[in-house]
Amino acid sequence: MLLAQVNGHAAAEPTWYSWLYNPVGKVLNSMTVNYVSYHARLAQLETLRQQAIL
Repeated sequence: MLLAQVNGHAAAEPTWYSWLYNPVGKVLNSMTVNYVSYHARLAQLETLRQQAIL
């Protein structure tokens, strides 16, 4: 699939049994994670870190 993308070709559709390869990884990757709140908390933490250094 990666070689097809690099060469500018369309990647082949995965077969119906491709879910058998690493099913736990597929389930974990299908979960959507919202990093918006994480980014906001990280920005606040960085501000506090910079204030502590000063």
